[in-house]
Amino acid sequence: MDDLALVCEQIASHASRLKKISLLADYLRTLADDDLALAVRFLSVGPVSEGSTNHALFELEEKPKLSIGYSVLRAALQTATGWDAQMLTVCHAEVGDTGETASLLLRGVSSEQPLTLRAANEIYQDLFRARTTAAKRDLMVAAFRTFRPIAIKYFAKVITRGLRIGLMGKMVEDAVALACGVPH
Repeated sequence: MDDLALVCEQIASHASRLKKISLLADYLRTLADDDLALAVRFLSVGPVSEGSTNHALFELEEKPKLSIGYSVLRAALQTATGWDAQMLTVCHAEVGDTGETASLLLRGVSSEQPLTLRAANEIYQDLFRARTTAAKRDLMVAAFRTFRPIAIKYFAKVITRGLRIGLMGKMVEDAVALACGVPH
């Protein structure tokens, strides 16, 4: 997830569609098959429950979503950072993005451990299995306190399905085709 986050930052800094596709394809070429599938899934549809019967990434059928809204993310961020709800609201209003807010507020708070795609997927699966809001919040608090802020930024963006880096599903498909050397 750390490397995916860095690539997402690069993609966000470019306006060119072709440059975005090229950057993503270069990253995808470096991944083993399992990690490639996770990266593409995170970028195109978000986390998918292992119990889901539909694993086709680019179909229009709706995938089961994590039931984690802004209130759970805010409560977890409040617990992890110690900031009060009012301060979090002000920070979010200033930045306009939950992942970005988390990334900024977790600097100096998290233990800055690396987060792999597989570890991120394990946390997403734990979140799918969690049945209570408190359990989901606790899983998010643990992630916030453990992993690098840049990885958490995109970990949260994947949950909210709002990457906001100018990367559309079709561009992810194009990058996969380019990385694999096959026609679209």
